[in-house]
Amino acid sequence: EDPSVTRDRRAEVSGELDRAMAEVDLTYAEDGLAIFAAPGEHQVWTLSRSVPERVVLSDTFLTRNLVAAQAAERPFWVLSVAADRVT
Repeated sequence: EDPSVTRDRRAEVSGELDRAMAEVDLTYAEDGLAIFAAPGEHQVWTLSRSVPERVVLSDTFLTRNLVAAQAAERPFWVLSVAADRVT
């Protein structure tokens, strides 16, 4: 327990985690799940790649796995050119 974090603040983050977990639908889950919680906010992300299990307590979100997964899923366009057609 960190003495610099008040009981109210811990309860608020715990409540955000509860709300985040209520949003998780394992029917649509992918290979990984990232949950971010802070006082007054939470985010739930499903990822198409597995991520290591971990809990991080910090003043910022650890988004490394989220950024890597999003970068790997960037859409791309392909232009195919032949002498008689373009697709």
